[in-house]
Amino acid sequence: DDAYKTVHDKLMVHRGDINEGYLARLSREIGVDHGDVADLMESQEVMDVIAANRQLAQKLAIQGTPSFVMGENFVRGFVELDQMRAIVEGIRNEQS
Repeated sequence: DDAYKTVHDKLMVHRGDINEGYLARLSREIGVDHGDVADLMESQEVMDVIAANRQLAQKLAIQGTPSFVMGENFVRGFVELDQMRAIVEGIRNEQS
């Protein structure tokens, strides 16, 4: 979980190409075996999850990121944290 969050955060702020070399350096930096990560990335299990996500995105007409589906609400594009909190609070209030 910690490695996933660290990688996610680093990928979100990285400026430049995300290629094999960058991913290998990142793996070393956070102390995980890049070979194991690369093997998992290419596994059938991961490919199946990606395919299912693509199918869902097509059904929902999602063409870009970020996009958020929260209950019956659909939010496209970047949303500031305070705005996101307000949206979530509104949804919770509707459900109470």
